[in-house]
Amino acid sequence: MLKKIIRRMLCMQPAAWYIFRGGLQLCAVLLLLCFVSLLKWGGDMYNAAYYYKLAVSFNETAQAVLLIAVLFSVIAEDIVS
Repeated sequence: MLKKIIRRMLCMQPAAWYIFRGGLQLCAVLLLLCFVSLLKWGGDMYNAAYYYKLAVSFNETAQAVLLIAVLFSVIAEDIVS
């Protein structure tokens, strides 16, 4: 099953692959920003709660971006092929 999925991903159209790769790159940047915000937060809920909330929002945004990128790459794959 996994072999089938990987083979299908490697045969993607260039437009769909570009959307998927761009979504992964943006997701990676957002998760890096999440990690930096958590390092800046330091566990202090009284004085630095802003950084914790910022990290949570970066994490949620990364998940949404990845979901949207996968959906759009599937749509682009169906339209092009």
